[in-house]
Parts: sequence; C-alpha cells; structure tokens
Amino acid sequence: MLRIPAAITAVTLLSCCSDTDEGKDDDLTTTVPSNDDGAPANGDDDGGADGSTSTDLVGLPPCRSAEGHATTIDAVADTTDGILQMQVSYGGGCETHFFELCWPEPAFMESAPVQASLELLHTGEEDFCERWVTERVELDVSPMADAWRDAYGGSSGEMILNIQGHSTLYTF
Repeated sequence: MLRIPAAITAVTLLSCCSDTDEGKDDDLTTTVPSNDDGAPANGDDDGGADGSTSTDLVGLPPCRSAEGHATTIDAVADTTDGILQMQVSYGGGCETHFFELCWPEPAFMESAPVQASLELLHTGEEDFCERWVTERVELDVSPMADAWRDAYGGSSGEMILNIQGHSTLYTF
C-alpha cells in the first residue's frame, strides 16, 4: 500500500565554488520525501528496535536498473496524463518481459522545474533467443506527482524526469 507521508526533509549541499565559477549555484538543495518520523522514505533509516527499516514509499520504488536485464531506451515521450510512453530495445523474443520505473535516490533536484532521476527496470525469465526486440511500453509515473504534491503542496505542477540519458517533461 502506498502511503504519502506528512513530513519532508530538506538537505542542503554546499559546494566549494570560487567567485569565478559563472553560472554555477553556490548551493544545491535537494528535497527528500520522508516518513512521518522524519526518516528518508527510501528506507535508509537506522531501522527500528528489531533492526527493520521503514517500507513506506513516496513516488516510485527505489530499485535499480542493474537488478534487471540489459535494455536500450530509444525514446521517451512527454506526458500530461501520468502514463509515460517509451520505446525500448533488448535482446530476446521468446520469454515474457516486464518493465517498471524505479526512483533509486528518492529526492527532487531543485531547478525550474524540479527534476527526478529514474531508472528502467527490465525483468522476466532469462531469454536466450537472439532476436533484437523493439517495443513501446507504457508506464505509470503518477506516483511521482503524488510525491511532488507532498513535497511542494498544490494540486498541479511539472517536473523533468531523467531516465538513463533521456529527459522528459511530466505536467500534472
């Protein structure tokens, strides 16, 4: 069950830039969605008394693309309805393949508009066929709008989703 937490933790990272670094920010602020107890929503807390970590998530799950099969992302379309259309290519063709988006570092990068770095996880049985498959997949990114609303308030906004070398605008 997806639970949207009430608290947000803001982390400020200071850079060591000289006054001659034109066009660079003196600091970068990252907004990290957190659980009600202030711990990061990705489960990177110190754990409970029994050593368990929190499983409350905001946005997409924190998996990584390296946990799955090799995939090339050929194109990503902008979205306004929360369904992201992507064209992907991979080797195989005999087994069923599954795709999902992950938010391995659940934090927004402060810019105008804010940005989030996502990864594409490609899973399924190992496929020994040698065909090169190109297909269109549709993936739900609406949990990212929920995380944005929790972090920034308001009912509508936009963000840039960076997905393995591709950037796309998500307006909601």
